[in-house]
Amino acid sequence: MLSNELFSVISSGIDRFSTKKYYATADIIGTSIGEGSDIEYETRESRANMQPVINSIWFAKMKNSIKHLFLNKEMSSFVDNSILSTGFYGLKCNEISFEYIASVVSAPIFEITKDRLSHGATQQGIGDDDMANITLLIPDDTILRKYHEATKGFFAKISNNILENKRLIAIRNFLLPLLMNGQAAIAE
Repeated sequence: MLSNELFSVISSGIDRFSTKKYYATADIIGTSIGEGSDIEYETRESRANMQPVINSIWFAKMKNSIKHLFLNKEMSSFVDNSILSTGFYGLKCNEISFEYIASVVSAPIFEITKDRLSHGATQQGIGDDDMANITLLIPDDTILRKYHEATKGFFAKISNNILENKRLIAIRNFLLPLLMNGQAAIAE
């Protein structure tokens, strides 16, 4: 499954920045995006070294860790303001293969295969050599374009919902302490 005409593997390394949000694998639950933490380029930890890009798919490398990020153009604000942990494996897709590869990665068989190929003494996970052992059916261009056209609206809606949920969670986390200590009240 390693790099082909549908995607390429994203290597570690980031562009310089002043302040961004850092997302460790623990900040992602399924496809939900947690709060992350503010970081600066000069003082970031070494694991904060993966640059998200549009039309990229990210998943946790670790065994038994189902965490996915599907970063299409609807997620551009997230992409522009975020840095990811090296605990994520990134695939940069071309525009028409994004939805197909996202569907492959989100299928249960992908996680089963990833877990089966995982290895390591302390934490089991996958690397490039393991990814090369995952078989991927590459559809012809006509079928791929039809799939893209049929599913891009669904993935756009999913991305918009993920961002809206993230926004609502931030509002809840801001208001809840105010409600608990009596600084705010709910009008009847």
